[in-house]
Amino acid sequence: MIRVGGGRARHRARPLSDAQAEQLVAVIATAEWKRLVRRRVIELAGQQLWTSFQFGLRPASCRRLARQSRRLLSPNVFRRAAARAGGFLPGRWSVERKIANRVRRGCRLPGEQGRLATARALQVLGVYACVRMQRPPAECQCLNDLTKELSPQGLTRSLREALTRV
Repeated sequence: MIRVGGGRARHRARPLSDAQAEQLVAVIATAEWKRLVRRRVIELAGQQLWTSFQFGLRPASCRRLARQSRRLLSPNVFRRAAARAGGFLPGRWSVERKIANRVRRGCRLPGEQGRLATARALQVLGVYACVRMQRPPAECQCLNDLTKELSPQGLTRSLREALTRV
């Protein structure tokens, strides 16, 4: 595919259809999965931040978590350096950013593995936020980002295991 101006356009995977997203979330988002997400985020970020996150959920919560994870996965050297420096992620000091910073600092994995694991954990937390708000899964930015990067099997595994790897 050629863009106007002569450059090549990037290929982007299409987000899940409504039916596929509904089916995936129905399989993954069990009560056990929700308890696992809750327990792990409390371990990493603390009860107070978790409570603030729970009571402050809104559609922007998922978008903010998706933005933080994209910064961690970015090929842009400056964004990666900012994300690595002391474990702090740039952006407004929202509850989501505070949780993202705590998850990043609590990551046990080194270097690239740690960045990837942290980004996946933030995306899973974003999916959790959408499930809690009962938003249509196809509108979940974190779920759409995950589907662009992972196969269906990898997506299922990532949603189940991402927070345990951090």
